[in-house]
Amino acid sequence: MEDASQTSTIDLPEDLSLCHELIRQWHDTARQSQRRIEKLEHQLAQLLRARYGPRSERIDESQLTLFAKELLEDEPGVNSQWRRRPGSLFSP
Repeated sequence: MEDASQTSTIDLPEDLSLCHELIRQWHDTARQSQRRIEKLEHQLAQLLRARYGPRSERIDESQLTLFAKELLEDEPGVNSQWRRRPGSLFSP
């Protein structure tokens, strides 16, 4: 592709129909390039999914209840200083 500063040195056709034909060709080339880019992006996304899996792990909400009962109950062997206190997220 040529630099924009070089456009003044390029001889452009004076014939309007020839100019239109050049524009059509450039448009077709740009459309083909865009389709190629989209196809390659799709292939890359498929390869990344195959390699690394889905974007994020999904947790079934029903699985969260598996340990909820255990967390909410006072178990005799658990040190009381590590239980969550009301109004506090992290501090004992």
